[in-house]
Amino acid sequence: MADMTEREAKQWIIQLRWRTVLMALINIFLRALAVAILLSATAIIFSKHSYWTSFFSLLLAFIGWSIYIKDWRIDNLGIAKRLDRRFAQLEESTTLLFKDKTALSFLERLQLEKITMVAGELKPFPTCDKRLMNSLGWLFSAGVLSLCLIYFASYRPVVNTKLTPLAAIVGKGEKLPARVSELRVQIVPPAYTGKVERRKDGFSISAEKDAQVSWQLRTSSAVKKLGFIFNDHPEIPLRSLNKEKTLWAFSQQVVKSGFYQVSIDGIRSDFYQIEVIPDHPVVINVLHPAAYLTIDIGAAQVLGLKVMMKDDYGISDAYIAATLTSGKGESVTFKEKKIAIDIPATHPKQLQLVKNIALEELGMKPADELYYEIHARDNHGQWSRSGMFLVSIQDTTELLSMAGMDSGLSLVPEYFRSQRQLIIDTEKLIKERKGISDAEFKSRSNSLGEDQKMLRLRYGKFLGEEDEQGHEHEEHVADRSHAEKPVSMGRAADVLSDYAHKHDQAEDATFFEPELKTKLKATLTEMWNSELHLRTYKLLQALPFEYKALRLLKDLQQQSRVYVAKTTFKPSVLKPEKRLSADLSQIKMSVTQARLNLVNTRFAVLKETLELIEGLKTKQGKSNNGSLTTPEIRLLLQSERYLMAAAITQPQRYLAALKVVKKTMSKHSDANEDELLTLQSAIAELIGDQPSIPGRKTKGPSATLSTLYFHQLKRLIVENGK
Repeated sequence: MADMTEREAKQWIIQLRWRTVLMALINIFLRALAVAILLSATAIIFSKHSYWTSFFSLLLAFIGWSIYIKDWRIDNLGIAKRLDRRFAQLEESTTLLFKDKTALSFLERLQLEKITMVAGELKPFPTCDKRLMNSLGWLFSAGVLSLCLIYFASYRPVVNTKLTPLAAIVGKGEKLPARVSELRVQIVPPAYTGKVERRKDGFSISAEKDAQVSWQLRTSSAVKKLGFIFNDHPEIPLRSLNKEKTLWAFSQQVVKSGFYQVSIDGIRSDFYQIEVIPDHPVVINVLHPAAYLTIDIGAAQVLGLKVMMKDDYGISDAYIAATLTSGKGESVTFKEKKIAIDIPATHPKQLQLVKNIALEELGMKPADELYYEIHARDNHGQWSRSGMFLVSIQDTTELLSMAGMDSGLSLVPEYFRSQRQLIIDTEKLIKERKGISDAEFKSRSNSLGEDQKMLRLRYGKFLGEEDEQGHEHEEHVADRSHAEKPVSMGRAADVLSDYAHKHDQAEDATFFEPELKTKLKATLTEMWNSELHLRTYKLLQALPFEYKALRLLKDLQQQSRVYVAKTTFKPSVLKPEKRLSADLSQIKMSVTQARLNLVNTRFAVLKETLELIEGLKTKQGKSNNGSLTTPEIRLLLQSERYLMAAAITQPQRYLAALKVVKKTMSKHSDANEDELLTLQSAIAELIGDQPSIPGRKTKGPSATLSTLYFHQLKRLIVENGK
C-alpha cells in the first residue's frame, strides 16, 4: 500500500471501526440464534412451543450476548489502541491522529508523520475473524443438537412402565394387529388444559388438541419393519428399542381427528380412531344490561355490568373495549378506552363478573353514546368477544325542545306539551322550595300530582280504559246483582258469569297497533310513578319518571313519522278499449334455459352400493369372495374412497362403516347382517338429500276429481245457455 496522508489514515481507522461493530453484531446474532434454537427445541419436546417462545428466546439471548460482547460499543480511540497493541511499527502513537494538531508538540508532529507513512504498509483486518467462525460453529452445533433432541424425543420410550397384555385389550372389543402381544399408549395433555399425564389401553385414542401421544408396542416375534399409517398417508416407520426388534415406540402430537393403521412387515391392521377434543373459545353471556340502554334524567350515571364467562379449561385474560362518541353530524368524535377486568390467578373455567362503571369517569356527557363489548382469552390464547352494546345518556335540551312538533303525524301533541309543562313546573317548584311555606309547597305538589293524574287518564282513553268514577260505579252495581241473584250450582258457566266483569275487552277496542299499545302502557306506568311521588311531596324522585314518560311519548311521535308517505303514487293510465278483452297476445313468457347435469357420479356410486349391500344381506352364509364380481368389487372400492374421506373428518361416525367395507371385500371373512346395516346407514348419511330433478308433476286422485267436477260444471252451463 502506498504512503497515506494524515486524513487517509484517520478515514482508514474509522472504516475499521465500522467493520468491527458490524462483525460484533453478526457474532451476537448468530450466538443468540443458536441459543434460541436450543430453547425452541426444548419447548417442542415438552409440547409448549409457540412463535412467541422462539421470539422471546432470541430477544433475551441477543441482549445477553450484547452485554458479554462489547465490541459493538467500541469507538475510534479504541480501534487506534487496538492497532497499537497489534502492530509494533506504530510505536503506540496511533491515537495522535485524533488529537488537535495545534496542541501537538514538535516531536509529536514528527511521530504523526512517521506513523502515517507506516500505516500504508500495514495489512487491513481480515473479513472473517476467529470469533465469527466460532459463532458459525455454535449455530451449526445448536441446529444439529436440536434435530437430534426432537428426533429422539419423538421416539422416546416409556420408562419404568409395564405394557398392557394382549388379553386385556381384546376384552374391550378392539381387533389388534397380528403378532402384537402388548401395548401401551401414553397421552400427555398440552399445558393449557391443566390436566395430568394419563395412560390409555387400546389403539383408539381420544385426546385434547395438541396433546403428545406416545405408543409402545411389543411383538411376539422379531419384526423387520413396523410403521404407522395416518389417514391413508404414506407410512411412518417406527424405531426398535431392542436388538431383538420386538419392542417398538413412536410419539406424535395430534392436532386433528382421523384414523390410523399399524403396518407390520407390510400387513396392515384394522382402522383405529383418533378423536381430537377441540378447545372452544370463551363463551361470553352478558346478563345485564340489555343491548340498548338509555339512562334517564335523575338516574345514576353508572353502567352496571353482569357478565357470565365460561371456558373448557380456563380464562386467562379479559377486558372491556369501549368507544365513546360525542357530537353530531360531521363534528362527531370517537375515543377508544380499554377497561381491564381482574381475572384470578387460578384461571377459573367459569367466571361471573359484576362491575359498576362510572360513566362520568369515562368523560361521558348527556347526548353521548358509549359502545362497548367484552373480550376474553382462554389458556390456549384464543380470543373471543361478545356482541356490541350501546349506552346513551338522555339529553334534556333535546328532549324539552319543541323542534319537529309541527311536522309528521302526532298522536296527541297537546298532551305531549302538557307533560313538558309538567316537568317545567316541577323543576320550578324544586327551586322555590326554600322560599315558600311548607303548606304552600304541599298544596302545589299535590296540584302537580292532580295534573299528572288528568294527563294519565287522557292517555288511558287511547287504550280503551274508562275513567275511575265509571269503573267504580259498574263494580258497585255488579256486587249488588251478585247478592240478589241465586247461584246455580249445576252450571259452571253461570257461576263464572255472575262474578266476571263482562263487557268488551278495553284494549281490543282501540285502533292502535300492538307495538304502540305496549309503549303507551309503559308511558302510563311512568305517569303512575310520577303521580305517586308528587302526591307524597317527593319531587326529586318524581322528576326521573316525568322525564322518562316524556321520552316515551316523543319516541311514539317519531315512530309515527315512519308511516308518512314521502312520494306520491302515480298509477299507470288504463286503456278502456283493452279492458276485459282477454287479449294476451302481447304478453310473453320469460323462459330461462338451463342445462342440468343429471349424472352425479358420487350419488350414483353410493346408490348402487346400497343396492349391492341389500343383495349381500340376502346371501348370508355364503362367501363374499365367491359372490362378488369384478364390477361389484370396483364399486365397493369407489365407495371406500368416499367413506375414507368422511372418516378423516368424522371418524366416530364413519370409521365403523369403513371397517365393514374392508371386511366385505376380504377373502377370509364375511360381514354379518348388523355390520351391513351399519354400512347402509353410513352410506345413507353420505347420500343425504338429493337435488330434485325437474319433471312433470303427476296428479293425484283429488286433482283428477276436481278436474272432472269442473268439466261437468262447464258442460251444464253450456247446455243451460243453449
